[in-house]
Amino acid sequence: RRDGDGSTGSNGNGEQSSDGENGNSNTGYSHIQAGRRKRQLAAILKSMPYPIYFASNSPKNHVLKVLTGLGLRDVPNVGIVTPDTVDREDGNDGEPFPTKSSPRLFYKSILGKHPGAEIVLLDDSANNIHKASRVG
Repeated sequence: RRDGDGSTGSNGNGEQSSDGENGNSNTGYSHIQAGRRKRQLAAILKSMPYPIYFASNSPKNHVLKVLTGLGLRDVPNVGIVTPDTVDREDGNDGEPFPTKSSPRLFYKSILGKHPGAEIVLLDDSANNIHKASRVG
């Protein structure tokens, strides 16, 4: 923000109070760049020729809020896999709410719907990817 004299506005503490001309605040975060990245990610996912599932260790209601915030709510998907949506049938080894740390149980519904298919997993945890790669 620029004051009438052309100087950068501040919040009274000498800090910049809003995004500068390049969209960067004093924190390094840019709403402009973040919006651009959200649109790019959504476009990439929409162009994928594979079935898309969103998986998280968080409850489904929270995942829906995050997808909305990321601009991904309208990305066509086959399903959302969360501990509260995983089929909790017998054979879950006593784990009432399987998570990604138990990939055989957590991804069972996906693997059952796509037997023998190559599945691409994107995750922010190398540990989750390593564990999932051992089940199929």
